[in-house]
Amino acid sequence: MKIKVLNGTHFEINKKISIYFKKYFNKANIKIIESEKVQKIINILESEHPVVLEELKGRAKGFDISVSEFISLTSYELSELNEDRCSDIYVCEKELKGIYHNEDGSDEIVPILCSYDDEAIFDLSCYSALHGTTFSATKNLMFSINYIYNKNLNLNADLPTWIFTRLLLSCKNFKEVKKTLKKYSIWGSVSINLLDVKTNKLFSIEKHNNINSIKEIKNTYFKTNTFIHKDMQKFCEVPKEINTSQTRFNKIAELLQTKSLTYQQIILYNNGNDYDSVKVTGQNRNNCKTQVTVFFCNDRIEIIKENETQIFLIKNIFSQ
Repeated sequence: MKIKVLNGTHFEINKKISIYFKKYFNKANIKIIESEKVQKIINILESEHPVVLEELKGRAKGFDISVSEFISLTSYELSELNEDRCSDIYVCEKELKGIYHNEDGSDEIVPILCSYDDEAIFDLSCYSALHGTTFSATKNLMFSINYIYNKNLNLNADLPTWIFTRLLLSCKNFKEVKKTLKKYSIWGSVSINLLDVKTNKLFSIEKHNNINSIKEIKNTYFKTNTFIHKDMQKFCEVPKEINTSQTRFNKIAELLQTKSLTYQQIILYNNGNDYDSVKVTGQNRNNCKTQVTVFFCNDRIEIIKENETQIFLIKNIFSQ
């Protein structure tokens, strides 16, 4: 799995990404957002994050759709919610400090280095969203995302969740991350697993609408698609009939306790068995599967597949 390197403006690069993923795109699946909600999003981006608006325009152009349609496409809150998705393990040991993130999904995931004029972003790109919705990195920050199953949506909030997470990539440090979290409310809920590259600190962030919870992680810790922080569990709405996130959480806890498997085996494969997908429960409703596991720390990114591991040094990635 080679890194795809793209150079150009925010518009040009994102147009190229959409053209690459066009084979997965189906316009019929888009549920259109009301025009006033779209305009609110555009107004926020136009005045405060114009490069992100250019990225939206580029992605829309590559698919030959309107900006309104792409905003609707990337707003997962409009789709049928499910929790058959990703998980993370934070590792804090003497000689190893970082986060393992598995990426579940039914479409192709591509590692792309976007070399813009003003910033560089390394991203596991997918067809329906901007940077910052799977695993993303800059020279300052790296983070993975677990969207959180929650039917308690607020479509009058500032931004769809997957547009909000893109804004975090423009932050230069953790102080700016906290300001961005406070500034914007989101339609749904999200878990952000963040590494501050400069300070080598790990943070677990949970956000629900305009409410934020931040924990610095100093021991082994793990996340699935539900609220884990005690102060956020009151917002949890995981239905019993598809309680796969809790099942995965329990399975990871069990495997960590036995210490018979490596972190990599737990989060990805052990003799071909993917513990992190809902195969362990037999309730995989949406054919989600682990495509890759990413391990990230302050000096490297590892992209791990069942029979292959690629290592990319941070100093080399952002010198291209």
